Amino acid sequence: WFWIMIAAAIGIGVGCAFAARKPPTAVAGLGNTAVVEAFRVRYLEGVALSALTVALYLGLRRRRWLSGRGAAVVCLLVVVELVYQAYGFLPQSSAELYYPPHPLMSEVSRLGPGRFCGVHIIPPSLNRTQWLPSIRGYDGADPKSIIQLLQIANPDWEQAADYALTQDFVPEFSPILRMLNLRYRIGRGEPPEVLHVTSRAEGDWLYIDPDALPRPYVPANAVPVPTQEAAFYWISHPEFDPREVAFVETHNEGVCQDVSGTAEIVHETPGHIVINCNMESAGLVVLNDAWYDGWSATYGGTPVSVRRVNGALIGVYAPEGKGTIEMIYGPRTFLPGVFLMLLSLLTISVWFGAGRWRHGRQSAGEGEMADS
Repeated sequence: WFWIMIAAAIGIGVGCAFAARKPPTAVAGLGNTAVVEAFRVRYLEGVALSALTVALYLGLRRRRWLSGRGAAVVCLLVVVELVYQAYGFLPQSSAELYYPPHPLMSEVSRLGPGRFCGVHIIPPSLNRTQWLPSIRGYDGADPKSIIQLLQIANPDWEQAADYALTQDFVPEFSPILRMLNLRYRIGRGEPPEVLHVTSRAEGDWLYIDPDALPRPYVPANAVPVPTQEAAFYWISHPEFDPREVAFVETHNEGVCQDVSGTAEIVHETPGHIVINCNMESAGLVVLNDAWYDGWSATYGGTPVSVRRVNGALIGVYAPEGKGTIEMIYGPRTFLPGVFLMLLSLLTISVWFGAGRWRHGRQSAGEGEMADS
């Protein structure tokens, strides 16, 4: 294996030398002397690095550079090579290559909070250029419960791609999407006649749904259901109104009726949300983000239960009056992972210490035998 590495370094050096002597046709054909010269310099750098690699390998083979000044020189050369290769290199693309600003997306970014979705235009992730939250997500993750909600909202939706289920999602006018805080829609061409379009620009239109619920909201009634399937069944009814009723998976709390109150997010970081609520009567506060088992919550510093609402969302029961709900997400696998990591470190330390102790006893035994 050692000589294979030497041969590979020599082969790369020889290839770079030939390329520096006669640049590739695709480069030489550009007719730009500066570009050709830049390629030639890069190839000569490859020759120098290959020669240095061969020298270092041979030095390590003879074990003359493994200690003292030789090792320090090798380490210094490694740092110098890294700095030299990185100096003046900007991995970020030129600003001219970025997506140009969309006037309606820029307008939405200046308006109040609310989720966004394009209608046959503006694919997922493009909204991130304006920091607009989208119901379609912005990465390769497709949370199953949210996908099920979108399927209920648009039964005719056909998923065109297995790798990005929401890529071609078309937002119909559904109470499910209003429940998910879908406030802004941008489409192209002529909008449906039922829409009172807010703005137009470059052939596109913007519609603002006044009935979209805020991210935290207080439903008038909370009805317990035994399973997620039961919740999906009830919210799929055409008469479902998320302002009037929420279906909570619980076996402890009973029905909450004629509840009124307000809720507002006052602080948010990934995995940490603080909500101020003002409840005129005890009831449920719903956060229309995806529910996961790792969410925990406190009300006024006292732990409270986090419930799954409407099959996919987060809910916390709050008493009458003003108070603060603090929610923190911590995966259940985090602490077991930390425990396994510490156990692994302990095992390695014990194994290494036992090896050192065994080696020390063997050396002491050999010394006593030599003395005798």
